[in-house]
Amino acid sequence: MLLLAGKDDQYVPFKDLKCEQQELINAKSLETKIFTKETGGEQHCQAGRYDLALKAIQKFLLAHTD
Repeated sequence: MLLLAGKDDQYVPFKDLKCEQQELINAKSLETKIFTKETGGEQHCQAGRYDLALKAIQKFLLAHTD
């Protein structure tokens, strides 16, 4: 499972991330990618920098393909 989180998400508070991670007890593996103002993609669904989200997803999928 891959979680993408924006530090300045307008809809999902960043502080909820820890709870979300803890609730995913049935995930085989869990990775989290946090986007900040410095890296870009800090807004909800990485608005304005979708390319960063797509790269993170692609990297995750390539690393977890059997």
